[in-house]
Amino acid sequence: DWRETSEVWKAYADGRAGAAPSAALDAAGRLVERREYVVDDIVKRCGTRKIASREVVDAAMRVVAALIAEGAPSLKAAVPRARELLAEAGVVEEGDLAGAAHAAAYFGGRLCVPRDMGREPASELRRRLAALHEAASA
Repeated sequence: DWRETSEVWKAYADGRAGAAPSAALDAAGRLVERREYVVDDIVKRCGTRKIASREVVDAAMRVVAALIAEGAPSLKAAVPRARELLAEAGVVEEGDLAGAAHAAAYFGGRLCVPRDMGREPASELRRRLAALHEAASA
C-alpha cells in the first residue's frame, strides 16, 4: 500500500522541523518547489520533438504531484486516475500523451539520489512517474 509510511521515514522525520509526514509528500513538496527547474530541464534535454511542448511537461508534473496529494494506494489505482487528470489538463492528443510518457520516463531516470532527494522520496516519486507513464502510454 503506497499510503503506508515506512518506519525509516518515520524515524527520519520524527522531531525534524519542516519534515513532511511521509516520503511521498516530501517528494511532492520538492517537485512543486522546483517545478520550473524540472520542467525546463526536461524540455531542454528532451527537445520538443519528443515531448510535444513545455505545457505538456508542466501538466505531466502537475499530474504526478496530484497523484501523491490524492494518495492513490497502488499503481493499479493510480493509472486510471492519472488518465483522468491528464484529460482534465487537456493532454489527450496522441502526440501530447506520448510526450507526457516520455517526460515521465526521462525524469524518473534523471532523478538522482541524494542530489535531488533522499532514497525514499525518490522511490515514491518514481512510483507516480511510472503510473503517469503507463497512463499516457495506454
